[in-house]
Amino acid sequence: MLPAHAEQAEDPEDPPPWASFVVHPGCFTHEECDRLVEIGEAALGPDGATEARIEGLEAPGDLRMSRVGWVDPHGEARWAVERLLAVAAAANQRWRLDVDGLEEDLQYTLYDLPGSHYTWHHDGLEAGVEDRKVSLVVQLTDPAEYEGGDLEFLEVATDYSPAERQAYLAQARARGTVVSFCSFEYHRVTPLVRGTRRSLVAWLSGPPLR
Repeated sequence: MLPAHAEQAEDPEDPPPWASFVVHPGCFTHEECDRLVEIGEAALGPDGATEARIEGLEAPGDLRMSRVGWVDPHGEARWAVERLLAVAAAANQRWRLDVDGLEEDLQYTLYDLPGSHYTWHHDGLEAGVEDRKVSLVVQLTDPAEYEGGDLEFLEVATDYSPAERQAYLAQARARGTVVSFCSFEYHRVTPLVRGTRRSLVAWLSGPPLR
């Protein structure tokens, strides 16, 4: 397990207001994103991995269609993990969740077929992933290279005006941006229209919520 960031500041007396998600622009340079793509593509394997489907559904592709590879956080991507831990520590000043650190492999996700998507879901609170507390998504693709494939939250989809949604997407789609959120927040990736979107996902875990 990688520990939570050692330099995390103590909780302020007046913490930032609650937010469903936090957008962190410019966390990774273009060169660093290129390196993470290299690491992720290698994790897909020689056959490019299989399309990830959620088993047990009458129509498996209804929930999710993407391809994934698993990246060792202790290996070539450790430098990126250290930065993600710092980002998570800053965001968690809002939520004050009890986190131990990063216990799982990183998920490199590839949306490269028209219609690739991930419908409304949350990352935690279910058997096997109930200890996930903070999720982080790294945007690895230049937004000009694809259409659709947008990371959205319920707040964005239901409460934002068209102008507010576009302002959010302008930030969230920027290459090198990290979006952090509580793992129990519902979110989705809208169907891909064209091009390819690549991302890297990490989860910080901790004791069960109570």
